[in-house]
Amino acid sequence: MTPPAKRLLVLGLDGFDPEIGRSLMLAGKLPHLARLHGAAHRFHIDPGMEKYTGLVWEQFCSAFTPEQSSRWSANVIDTQRYLTYQPNTRLMPFTERLKARTLVFDVPHFDLADSAGARGLVAWGSHDPGVPQGSRPEDLCREVADRFGAYPATQFIYGHVWHNPQQAEAMANAMVAAVELRSDVTRWLFADRFPDWDLAITVISEYHSATEALWHGWEEAHPLHSKPSAGPAREGMLGVYQAADRMLGKMLDEFPDAAILAFSPHGMGRNLADVPAMLLLPELIYRHCTGKIGFNADEDWPLDGTGGPNLVPTEDWSMAVNKRIHVNARRVGWFSGRSQKLPENSLDWMPAARYRAAWPDMRAYATPAYYDGRVRINLKGRERRGVVPLEGYQAVVNEVANLIRSCKDPISGAPIDVDVDCRPGDPLKRNPSDADVIVRFNKDYYAFECEGLGLVGPAPCRRPGGHTGGPGIGYYCPGRTDTGTDLGSFRATDLSGAVSALIDIDPTACALGRALLRVAG
Repeated sequence: MTPPAKRLLVLGLDGFDPEIGRSLMLAGKLPHLARLHGAAHRFHIDPGMEKYTGLVWEQFCSAFTPEQSSRWSANVIDTQRYLTYQPNTRLMPFTERLKARTLVFDVPHFDLADSAGARGLVAWGSHDPGVPQGSRPEDLCREVADRFGAYPATQFIYGHVWHNPQQAEAMANAMVAAVELRSDVTRWLFADRFPDWDLAITVISEYHSATEALWHGWEEAHPLHSKPSAGPAREGMLGVYQAADRMLGKMLDEFPDAAILAFSPHGMGRNLADVPAMLLLPELIYRHCTGKIGFNADEDWPLDGTGGPNLVPTEDWSMAVNKRIHVNARRVGWFSGRSQKLPENSLDWMPAARYRAAWPDMRAYATPAYYDGRVRINLKGRERRGVVPLEGYQAVVNEVANLIRSCKDPISGAPIDVDVDCRPGDPLKRNPSDADVIVRFNKDYYAFECEGLGLVGPAPCRRPGGHTGGPGIGYYCPGRTDTGTDLGSFRATDLSGAVSALIDIDPTACALGRALLRVAG
């Protein structure tokens, strides 16, 4: 194997929001990012619709688009058992095709088990790791644990703390500690344990975890910004960005011989999908198809435009909502929630899954989703107990789309602001990770009003932040004394191709790769 002319260090900034980064740089609070910003060649990243799949790191690690991988969502429906689950990735990393000694640390969806040519450790503390914890060599997991201890923020990777100021403060402190430890482990792995690499990749995930749980502390217009937890939440966001900035400075100084490629695939923002996708849409479809009410909001949950009802500090969102869902469904011998063995990474914790006992008798049903609403038609020949014949499929699709568009915001009285995507193609060949109707919410709603079906909700906010930000940003720094330029905008799916171009000097890899090769000289 002939090594590349120059080593490449790739830093994934998972959940880093460029707007926050810009404001903190202007305030002088991110000096190392400002240093990189001045020296690096910058490019913007258009995440496209791929960001709604929740699989941006799988797409980076595999170099596959959703069309190539047939993965349109992180969630999959088993149409024979009406079960939903979130499978781990099983795609070979693109680095296996490179002529490079590869080292990885905590890169989400990087399947080390299918990567004989890479060394490193995955699923250490990543947000949505997409793979079980593993390492090459096999004893590296234990070696890191013995040397550095356990990841200090495990309980907060998917934290929901806006209703508990003490927990918000605890999460803020734990996330900062996690970035500091991540920095130490990365330096040791890349400089001491395995110094003989050509390509090293690591991802900072604490941006992601902090943003989803603590965003209301940053955004002053957020309906939860007046909550007592907003103060520690803002300090937590600032602390994570500054700790990650110190880690960036350490990487810039520790590896002066390596080119740096740092990027955030997309920005972040206010969460617009949790309550509508996980609860309101499933309840709406259930009422429409059955004429029954499944979800009864707590009578003490107000509808006042301040982020939905409150939760008591010790209350869990899923439990608070799920215990108020009572689905009246006909049980049949083969379908029993108690007798079915749930698949790996089952989504039965999500409110949408509480309706699945009724799915076999419904014309359409909303499946568990994170970033948008997803509706499947209960189609004969595809779903085991399908009730809609193929010739009636389009009529039910139109029925569902019109139902959703007819809903109103009960506070303003205006129609809800949504984009409804009726998916093309042969529905009998619809991928289990795809949907027949996809709904993207452009505002955060905590209740719907629908004529004839009444008030759906209200329900409390789950995560204040989500995948709703604008473009991502990338930096390529072939040296430390250059003056950077703006290279324009590229697709997020170009990122792995750009790494391939820089490592294999392959100018045909992608447009971004060709642009980076030009500035690399």
